Amino acid sequence: MSDGGKHHHPRPRGKRTIPTKTGDFKVIPWDDALARLQQSLGKPKIAVTQTSPTVIKDDKMKKHRKTWCSDMVVFDRKEMIEKYHEGKSWKIVIRYAKKLVESVCQNKVNREYSLDTMKNSDLVIAAMDKDGLCGFALVKFSFAVTTVSVICSAVKAADVGKKLLDKAEEEGHKRGKRYLVLCALGDAVGFYLKAGFQFVKHGHQVVDKYVYEEYSPAKTEDFLEDNLSPAALKKHLPTYNTSFDTYNSCILMMRIMKKKKK
Repeated sequence: MSDGGKHHHPRPRGKRTIPTKTGDFKVIPWDDALARLQQSLGKPKIAVTQTSPTVIKDDKMKKHRKTWCSDMVVFDRKEMIEKYHEGKSWKIVIRYAKKLVESVCQNKVNREYSLDTMKNSDLVIAAMDKDGLCGFALVKFSFAVTTVSVICSAVKAADVGKKLLDKAEEEGHKRGKRYLVLCALGDAVGFYLKAGFQFVKHGHQVVDKYVYEEYSPAKTEDFLEDNLSPAALKKHLPTYNTSFDTYNSCILMMRIMKKKKK
């Protein structure tokens, strides 16, 4: 997961501020979001977000407007093709996502890998703010597993990454899945640990033995030591052999989906 640059603007005196709830979002119909994308295909917009925990209610300068990416949309390939009886609408979403890989993922995610996974994704989940994109996730379903193959966020303060993960888990619940799985780049491991993910033991049912290399605790430590503090490394270093994707330089992580309260 990658984060965009921070924009700091002084808070105007005398202006009333209202608190924001960064974890909240509203789901908008994919038909409406598709119309937005069709209008933005020429030049995709990335939402500008400040790091302040408050929003200035009467900010008149649009370029300084603080956005919290409250719109969430789920583009479901199957639903879209069934409705339109063709794949053009899905191709619009994929074409839009392609244009955003480099800008949102900031070149941290392998572009060719991203484009390949887009072709095989079941869902594209996007966090949006009006006509701006804050981040997106590519999701694939398999037996008992919801896989987030790519997740990128342009902003940090809005908890976009958390929103995308939670929405992916919700969609997995609807389909009876048990695990939420992803392959984490080194600089994102700390975020996923805080989000309740754990390293996947090599040999676990979610591991593809042809893709993931068996990493000893020593190798895992070598991978993590540049991205975790000594205290965090000591706390989270697994004692078992983990699963590592050498080609994409990422370590397999998962969290068991929480059971919904009745």
